[in-house]
Amino acid sequence: MTTSSVKPYLLSLQQRIVDALEQIDGKPFLRDEWQRAPGESPIAGGGITCILEQGNVLERGGVTSITADGTLVLNGAITGTADIELFGVGVIQNSGTTVNAGPGTILVDGGDAAITLLGTLQTTNN
Repeated sequence: MTTSSVKPYLLSLQQRIVDALEQIDGKPFLRDEWQRAPGESPIAGGGITCILEQGNVLERGGVTSITADGTLVLNGAITGTADIELFGVGVIQNSGTTVNAGPGTILVDGGDAAITLLGTLQTTNN
């Protein structure tokens, strides 16, 4: 699965979950699509919130998907056994952190923003 296919997959999964719960409950979810511009809140992006209240089976339920934009900040350790892709509008790796892709590759994409790497990147891929 690639990063470009994750969002459509998760939105489809969200809709399948909502459809299944609506079929069980018999009452439709309310749907709210929202966007936050950069600077409007700590995290820019958008999402879809689906809410059901006072249903026939469920008293209250919600299924939410969120797409956040902004700088990707790495803390701690990230370890994988395949390729690791790090995307953000800017990427910051704090000192003392490790990204280890094992035999895979590491792709760091900061979009059009800065990439700051202060930790360790490791791979056994030649």
